[in-house]
Amino acid sequence: DPMALSRLASGWDELAGTPWSGRSKPLFIQAKTLVVEAESPSMVAFLRYGSADLVAALGRALGEGVIDRIEVRAPPNR
Repeated sequence: DPMALSRLASGWDELAGTPWSGRSKPLFIQAKTLVVEAESPSMVAFLRYGSADLVAALGRALGEGVIDRIEVRAPPNR
């Protein structure tokens, strides 16, 4: 859903809230899975632990069923 991704990208910190804001960014949505990049490899497990809360928050903001799963990825090696 391009509209959902656009809304996520522009309002991520507000929509996602703690602990996601400032520690991650949305990359894309594929088959109701939001793929998020963590700010560092050490944040991946921490953010994965809170993914159910994020799904619930995004359901309230974007509508139930738009996002049903979060996949957290480490940033690419630079």
